Order: sequence, then C-alpha cells, then structure tokens
Amino acid sequence: MGSRQIRHGVKYALLGVLAQSPRRYGYQLVQRVELLLGESAGVTTGLVYTSLDSLEKAELIRVVGERRAGSRGPQRIYEVTEAGVEALTEWLRAHYFEPIRWDLPAKLALLQPDQTDDMLAAIDTAEDECMTLTRKLAERVAEASIHPWHGPFVSLAYKFGSMQLDGRRVWLQEARETIATQMQALDEGRIRLAKLDDDDEG
Repeated sequence: MGSRQIRHGVKYALLGVLAQSPRRYGYQLVQRVELLLGESAGVTTGLVYTSLDSLEKAELIRVVGERRAGSRGPQRIYEVTEAGVEALTEWLRAHYFEPIRWDLPAKLALLQPDQTDDMLAAIDTAEDECMTLTRKLAERVAEASIHPWHGPFVSLAYKFGSMQLDGRRVWLQEARETIATQMQALDEGRIRLAKLDDDDEG
C-alpha cells in the first residue's frame, strides 16, 4: 500500500470510527484505526494525528473539548460533522474499477447491516474484474511465449499477477460468506449490533 493510499485509508477509517463512536480522543482513535487497518498497513501515531488535523481543517470533524490523560497531557476530543458523515457515506458507496482496492477491507471492517447490499455489489464487481484481468494475463502469457529469452521471465511475472488475483478471489468469496453468516446470526438474535468500542471506555 502506497503512502498516499495509507493516508486516504486513515482519513476514512477516522471518519468511520467517529461516526459510530462520537466524542473520541486522539489516543483512542489511534488504537481504533490500527485495529481497522492492521499493523501491516503502516499506520503510525503521527499519521493519525496529521490526518485529524487535515480533517478538522476540511471541517469534516471538529474538536468538542479536551481530556486530561496523565503524562500524555491534554487530549483533544473529536466528533464528526454533518459534512464528514456525507463524505464517509459517499466513500462507502463508491465503486472502483480495480479488484479489491486497498480500501475494500476497511469498508468491510466498518460495515453496518444496512450497507450490506452495497458491499455485496462491490464484491460482485471486484470478482468480475478479477476474472477479466485473469483472462488478459493469460493472453499476455501466450503472446510472450514466442520470445525465446524474455518469454519465460515475462510469463513468470504474469504468473505472479495471476496468483495475486487468485488470492483476491478467495478473499472476496470469504467476505461474501462472512457477511451472510453475520447477517443470519443478527436476524436470529444470536449476536447483537455493537459499536467498535463498546468494550473500551479507557
């Protein structure tokens, strides 16, 4: 994931967390964004605070107070604005011509029951795009095979891309199955809908 993509992901992860759990302070938001995007995404504390400043300047969030946090000093408390909610909603509904864009896992982590139709549509689109790209890769491998020296290396490079696409299709299928399982459990009352930080008030 490139640095620009990471910044973009952090921005919407912050909006998503604040939309679900208003009035969070900075350190809580750092923890939640790390939880949503994972350590491998390269999220840093500094990046989260820089993103908070940018979101505040864009009037997508606002500071509503401060909290004393021991040795860390006062922590600013944030909430999402109406414009921020609109920006988040637009992002969640957006579809892109790219199989499993970097932000699809983040959208899944923020998924609400009333957003499952949009998510399933995005999964359908991504699966179709994976299949299209797989066919194109196969055509390129066939074309490259006529080159006696470069052909095997080019074919190996395309094989790498094909294996990546195979992994993405597996992930998409698992995402679809997980949505179905969770929605059934919710409908049957076996699980309840809870906020991301119901278990963390510290």
